[in-house]
Amino acid sequence: MVEGLVLLLMVYLSIALHEWGHFVALRRFEVPVSLWAVGGPPWLWRWRRGGTEYRIGLLPLLGFVNPGERDFAGLRPWQKVLVYLAGPGVNFLAALVGLVALGFLGDWGIFWRGLALFFTLPPLLVSGLVGFFLGLIPAGEAGFLAFFRQGATLLEGGVVKGLALWVSLQLALAWFNLLPLPPLDGGQALLALGERWSLVMKVGRAVTVAGVVFLFLSLLWGLGYDLGLLGR
Repeated sequence: MVEGLVLLLMVYLSIALHEWGHFVALRRFEVPVSLWAVGGPPWLWRWRRGGTEYRIGLLPLLGFVNPGERDFAGLRPWQKVLVYLAGPGVNFLAALVGLVALGFLGDWGIFWRGLALFFTLPPLLVSGLVGFFLGLIPAGEAGFLAFFRQGATLLEGGVVKGLALWVSLQLALAWFNLLPLPPLDGGQALLALGERWSLVMKVGRAVTVAGVVFLFLSLLWGLGYDLGLLGR
């Protein structure tokens, strides 16, 4: 029970760091942010400070910031790209901090293997997503319940395994958001680079719809694994 709560807090903190990266980048370019949220409704806490409303919701795995539309639209393409990449960038930094902590705990071998994972994870993520949608992952190893069950088991192994889980969580969140599919950060960054070309924006609108469908299907497939409808 305690391990499950710790894992849930790790998920919330990971998303909070991600959205904090976007928030800081927006404020660096003097773009007002009306809303910063971690989680989804129902809202557990809401407060306002400095023109920004902050929310923490009960529904995990969500997070977003709402910048001022006119101010954000006035940014240069490279500035928008930096805003979109700031979220994954903070997750990469959090992963690096976790790896350094693992090294100081006495196992620099884990540090170097984890550092290699920064670059080897993307193909593993893509192949994992393909297997996920094709229902090829063994039953009990995919889905939301499996994630929390396996994560809680790792946390039972102590600080080292807990830190390893933290690093994996940060890298997975960063690389997933860098997939070149809007509304994910990677896709949004690509659209920002091509916003001067009308054809890119027309294609981008269609791809954004596809991206929303992809995220919705990901949730459905996760529930399918949880209910035993998918998985070999």
